Amino acid sequence: ALLTGEFLILFIYYVKGGFQKENTKSGLNFLILIFYFIYFGLSFINLFIFIISFSILFYWTSYIYVKSEFSNKNDGLL
Repeated sequence: ALLTGEFLILFIYYVKGGFQKENTKSGLNFLILIFYFIYFGLSFINLFIFIISFSILFYWTSYIYVKSEFSNKNDGLL
């Protein structure tokens, strides 16, 4: 959360200071923007991977539960 807030502050600084005037720190602002988008993309990829793994885990546990509920012989989960 701290990193997200820090990058959000840097992005707001880029938007406020980068587009209003051409200054000597335009390269630094461009680097800040690049790092912000890299971080944003990585967080989205992490969220996507987390959702996929959570759905796989949920599907596997529900499959085990259904298989154990409707199996004839009661020998554990599988």
